[in-house]
Amino acid sequence: MNYLSTVGLDFKNTISETNVFRWMLFFLIFLWLVFDPTMATVYTLMILADYVFFSTDDYVSLQFERTKENRISSTLMAIVAYAGFLVISTAVFAVLAPASLSKFAGQGVQGIIALQAASVPILAGNKFLTIVGWSFAIPLIETRFFFLRIYEGLAEYAKDFTGKKIDFIKFSESTIILILVVSAFFVLFHLSSKYGASIPLFITFIFAIISMILIIIMKDGFAAVIFHVLSNLIATLTALNLFAIFGAKTLAGAG
Repeated sequence: MNYLSTVGLDFKNTISETNVFRWMLFFLIFLWLVFDPTMATVYTLMILADYVFFSTDDYVSLQFERTKENRISSTLMAIVAYAGFLVISTAVFAVLAPASLSKFAGQGVQGIIALQAASVPILAGNKFLTIVGWSFAIPLIETRFFFLRIYEGLAEYAKDFTGKKIDFIKFSESTIILILVVSAFFVLFHLSSKYGASIPLFITFIFAIISMILIIIMKDGFAAVIFHVLSNLIATLTALNLFAIFGAKTLAGAG
């Protein structure tokens, strides 16, 4: 019996999760229209893996939204998390910034946003498609795949390996290890992606850890997805010169 069944909820029959997969289908078509074939294939496989795991594994518990009553609190948590991400990343970046990016270390929060903006591609040469793809499609797909499916899957495999059940919705030594492992996978994925190569690895690592913390606190993926959307949206609008929070500029224009 998984965690969700203990609270009397059957998430595989919820409208919320059904709608999420419908949106994923839309994004699947969208990705093939605006992404290069390689990246479109990668994200397609993520969507398919998410669907297969969720629909065939009786032990899958984590989903996009646990209850509609938490939407406001989850959104507020995501905003606080984004602010925390900027503060922590700025502090760490000031110490660990490589020489090639040292000029951004003195720009504080602006430098972090500028680095994120530098990784945003202009999809199909269209600003609207770029905003939809990078700010909404990618956050939903990546958050579900890495921070829901892989996280819970590793918890189940760890139980089989150690013989001990890991309560992955509570903080413990085991969940901290899982958070670090999943965050490392997230970093490796972005390291191999041409779109994420310009962002220092520790920034991506911090982002992943905060996403995982949100999932454990809220016990679903809603806050983590909003956090990801907010981060990508601000970076995308900055890259497109449509919005400049804290005076941040794109990597090209920051010098």
